[in-house]
Amino acid sequence: RAPAQRAPAPRAVAQPPPVVQPAPRSRGLVVVAVGLPGSGKSTFFRRHLAALGLERCCQDVLKRREKVQAAVDVILRRGGAAYVDRTNYNAPQRAHWVQLARRRGAAVVVLRFRTSTDVCAQRCAARRNHEGGLDARNPAQCARVVNMLQGKFREVAAGEGFDRVIA
Repeated sequence: RAPAQRAPAPRAVAQPPPVVQPAPRSRGLVVVAVGLPGSGKSTFFRRHLAALGLERCCQDVLKRREKVQAAVDVILRRGGAAYVDRTNYNAPQRAHWVQLARRRGAAVVVLRFRTSTDVCAQRCAARRNHEGGLDARNPAQCARVVNMLQGKFREVAAGEGFDRVIA
């Protein structure tokens, strides 16, 4: 009896290696503090966000918005999280942060600090050696600046482009 013939083994077709998708990488986060001087923006950062790895970008320290923007941009390029510590009293002041976050593909949220004008002025006047100079060295200036900014203050509107507003 003749041995059974086997069908030739199928040729192995070269298959491309499976495409492995990398784990999603954070594209960053911008947290925009919105509130009057003395409303608690810096204190909130120190007490709650610094330990989480957010990096504070403060105009009182850096002195100009453009320097704050540059600092936030560096953080976003690393995929980090930035806390913008400024008054950010109206939509044009806040728009810079939305535009920067969108350009870098980052999320952008607002933390709205709702502290009364009187309390803000009192807190400012009680501060010692505040990095922005608005402190007990000139309490009359504290009240003047807080009241002036309150007059310019505009609430965050839904159409400003933030992913979330936390009040």
